[in-house]
Amino acid sequence: MVYLAEAFPSRSEVNLKFYFDRLKHINDDDFHHAVLHIIDTTDKLYPDDNLIAIIRKRAVYESKLRENRTEGHLKLENRHSSPPPKEWNDMVAKIAKEKEVKT
Repeated sequence: MVYLAEAFPSRSEVNLKFYFDRLKHINDDDFHHAVLHIIDTTDKLYPDDNLIAIIRKRAVYESKLRENRTEGHLKLENRHSSPPPKEWNDMVAKIAKEKEVKT
């Protein structure tokens, strides 16, 4: 929240307890990335902009990004740890046999 107050001085007198109560369910890392994204990409916040909703929306997006990265990593791990299909082994054996014949 200090970052937001620095980036948007007109918001420096917010009720921090209220913000905390509304945003406490958000993972710290997602919150941090959301706030930094807002600071880096938002030129102005207008008086009626709901900053809590903006932070929450971006934090949800950050959470989904993290899940997708983790799931993608797990899918790759699982793919590499499973044995190759029978066709693969047959093809490897055939290539090895052809190499023997040529030499």
